[in-house]
Amino acid sequence: MLDPQHWGLLMPIFAVLLVAAVLTGLRALPLFALVWTIVAWLGLSWVYVISHFEYSAYLDSTKERVIACIVVGSAALVPLLAAESWTRLRARGRGRPRTGDG
Repeated sequence: MLDPQHWGLLMPIFAVLLVAAVLTGLRALPLFALVWTIVAWLGLSWVYVISHFEYSAYLDSTKERVIACIVVGSAALVPLLAAESWTRLRARGRGRPRTGDG
């Protein structure tokens, strides 16, 4: 997930934008992004626990797909996190507080 040769910098960029969104005052969007990522990871990992196959062989054949789902899903939220953070920063720079949570 963090290998730049495989996924580039998608997850580090996601993490940085998640922190940036929180620091700019957004609450709902970064919370959704964080909860979605954790629930996706736990849900996809739970398959190994409930499977009837031995997990080591099963893990070797499916781990790339599990990681791909999490990375692609998180990367899909990157433009939204960036746009909302940027909008919030611009509004703060103009001195106009935005109402609502994005």
